[in-house]
Amino acid sequence: MSLVNAAFGILPDWHPTGQIRPTAYVSYGANDLLLPSGTNVNFYKGMPVKLSIGSGGAINGATVATGAMVIAPLTATTDTLLGVFAGVEYVDSTGKPWVQNFWPASTVLQAGGRQTVYIWDDPEIIYRAQLDGAPSVGAGFALTGKQFNVSNFNTGNTLTGLSTTTLSATTVATAAQGQFRVIKLFNDISNLASDPFPVYEVKLQLSAFVAPKTSL
Repeated sequence: MSLVNAAFGILPDWHPTGQIRPTAYVSYGANDLLLPSGTNVNFYKGMPVKLSIGSGGAINGATVATGAMVIAPLTATTDTLLGVFAGVEYVDSTGKPWVQNFWPASTVLQAGGRQTVYIWDDPEIIYRAQLDGAPSVGAGFALTGKQFNVSNFNTGNTLTGLSTTTLSATTVATAAQGQFRVIKLFNDISNLASDPFPVYEVKLQLSAFVAPKTSL
């Protein structure tokens, strides 16, 4: 698993309650869409996303009314996160309904149709993610409490709909703010701390909803 760079996005692994549920953001009509018609970027399952507020102009190719919130890909390691994209339901401009883990860029929706966007946004979810290399400082339990930022922000596979986002192997400095906090090494026989692309369990640290703490 972690001997090669085979990124699978940032995916939920477990939750303290034993239940992992995405939030279903349901909307109707052109003025209440978390993913507006014509949005010209891909959204993949396992891809971290943020909220962007409209000002009457275009966000990712779609006009967004002033004050309206939409989701957008990350553009910087300082971005606060809404959560991780889990999938979408919509009706396209031909009247065909879709239920899938992937939003294809420039999809045009049926006017007035219903849309449901699923986001894993619970701050207590523990995710698993692959690093894009060997950690710059420490390994295994030595990384517990350290933080990483997202790398390869918006990459993915348009055939499977899965993200290939990773976490940067460069550890965030002590007392600096990162986007994800390390819980521990992901427990799998094929995943060792000494591997070149290890997988770690992490928790969303730079959330749009919860006050962040800096790296240990």
